[in-house]
Amino acid sequence: AWPVTARAGRLVTREYEHDAAPRLRLAIDLGEVPGAAGEQTVAVAAGIGREALRSGYRLEVLACWPAGLVDAGFGGPGVAVDAAGLHRCTAVADYGPVPLPDHGRVLVVSPGGVEWR
Repeated sequence: AWPVTARAGRLVTREYEHDAAPRLRLAIDLGEVPGAAGEQTVAVAAGIGREALRSGYRLEVLACWPAGLVDAGFGGPGVAVDAAGLHRCTAVADYGPVPLPDHGRVLVVSPGGVEWR
């Protein structure tokens, strides 16, 4: 901060803050058919989400939401969730296609496993 340094007669610096938290987009893909595999998928996704939050990640959750439920408050691209939000997302995730964003990487948890897309 050169103008302030000149006026003060001593070195003055600026400190900038930025969101340094890494982001994780987590998609919960339960598949098309309800069953035990979907329940296991939710458990795995919840565990990954909890660990990401515990490690300081900014967590975004994507899933197929029940008809009529808007993403607001239930995750989605650009919407960060906390531990309570993660719990809500895993509780209301539905069977069906998960809308994935056109850009950026997403960690997809499905009955077939966990993979980056």
